[in-house]
Amino acid sequence: MRFHSKDRGTLRPSLNPVTGVEGDLPNSEELRPFTARRLANYKIAKQITALDELPLLANGEVDKQALRELHDSS
Repeated sequence: MRFHSKDRGTLRPSLNPVTGVEGDLPNSEELRPFTARRLANYKIAKQITALDELPLLANGEVDKQALRELHDSS
């Protein structure tokens, strides 16, 4: 598991994407200790939503607006 290198720290804490997971997606009990070792407490997500893949723009960059809309709709 690793943070997406281009987006580390650029999104709101509740939107930091995690990639590099193969097989079963980790649950929030597994992700919280992982993030707690790497982030300040105020940056740890309150809500974790698993995505099959990150939404991308036509140029291949992460579509941050689409992530915000996913977050706001949940």
